[in-house]
Amino acid sequence: MNSTMKTVLSLAVGFWVGRQVYINYNASQAKAREAHIKKQLMAVFEKSRIKSKQLQEQIEQIFKG
Repeated sequence: MNSTMKTVLSLAVGFWVGRQVYINYNASQAKAREAHIKKQLMAVFEKSRIKSKQLQEQIEQIFKG
């Protein structure tokens, strides 16, 4: 393998690894934001005195649709 091919292969592998790290980081950030939003919704619904079962159903509906 010549030097140019090694360089291109190294760049491709580096790009792929960097992309995987970014994708995993982005997914974890999205999960954290969703958990935070759910917690806020729970607080709002509890202040509205909605029953616990109804509360869970409404939160799931919000995140599904």
